[in-house]
Amino acid sequence: MRNLFSRVAHYAVFAACFILFLSVAIVTPCYSVNYLDGAHAPKGPYFLTYPYWYGAQKLVGAHGDTVTNDMGLNKYAVLLRPVYYGENYVVHTIIPVGGINAEHPNSSAGGLGDIILGAGYFLPVKSIDILPVLNVKFPSGYYSKHKSINFGDGQFDLRPELYFHKVIGKVSIDTAVKYWIRYKNPYISFTPGNEFYAEGVVVYELFKKFRVGPTVTFCYGANGTLDEKYYPDSAVTKLSIGGEMVYNLTRKAHLLLDVVPDVYAENSPKGLLVSGRFCYSF
Repeated sequence: MRNLFSRVAHYAVFAACFILFLSVAIVTPCYSVNYLDGAHAPKGPYFLTYPYWYGAQKLVGAHGDTVTNDMGLNKYAVLLRPVYYGENYVVHTIIPVGGINAEHPNSSAGGLGDIILGAGYFLPVKSIDILPVLNVKFPSGYYSKHKSINFGDGQFDLRPELYFHKVIGKVSIDTAVKYWIRYKNPYISFTPGNEFYAEGVVVYELFKKFRVGPTVTFCYGANGTLDEKYYPDSAVTKLSIGGEMVYNLTRKAHLLLDVVPDVYAENSPKGLLVSGRFCYSF
C-alpha cells in the first residue's frame, strides 16, 4: 500500500510540474534536418514553408513510465523561412505561426511563436558540404505563467549547429549535430536543461523527380533548474524514426513530406509528427 501511495504521489507531482512546463518541453520536431538542409545551394534568395501537425495521447515520465494516455495534445503551425545563400554563407529567419491545444490539461494557445535568426558559413571542403550555423531563438511568442500551455517558450535559446550534406550516386545524405543552450524562463524561474541532437535523413532517387528514405532524430537533454536549484528527473529524451518523401516540381521548386512517430520518450509527449516543406528558389 505504501508503494502504491508513493507511485500516486510521484505521478501527481510530475503531472503538476508538467502542466507548468508543458510549452517548454514540447520541441518543434520539424526543426530536424531534412533533405538538402546542409547543401551548398546556388547563390540567391529562397523561400520555404513548413506546415506541420504533432499529436500525442501519451505523456511519458522521467524513466519512460506512462503518466497518462489521454493528453489529447495537438500542435500545428506553419513555419515561414526566408533564406539567402551567398557565395559561401547563408542567412535565414524562421517565423512560426500556429497553435497548440490539449484535453488534459484543458487549455489552448496560439498566434506568433518564437522567431529564430541564424547565419552559417560553408567550410572550404570539396568532397562534402559542411555548414556550421549559429541560430538564436527569441521569446517573441506570447507566454503567460497563468496558462497551462503556451505557444511561446518564454526564454532565449542559443543554438550552435553543424550540418553535413553528401550525394553518392542516387543517394542523398543529410546529417546534423546540434547543441541547444537554453536560458531561464523569467515567468516561472525555470531554466530548461541544454539539449544535444543527432539527426539524419537518407533519401534514394526511386524515380525521376521522386526520392524516399528513412529519417532519424535523437534528443538527449540535461536536467533543468527551478529557482536556481537543480531540478532532478526533468531532462527530455526522445528518439523519433520515420520516413521522408521528396518530389521535385520544377528545377526551382520541390515538395517534401515527413511522417515520423516517436519510438521512445522521457519527460515528454510521445506521439506522431506529420510535416511538409515547400521550397522555391527565385
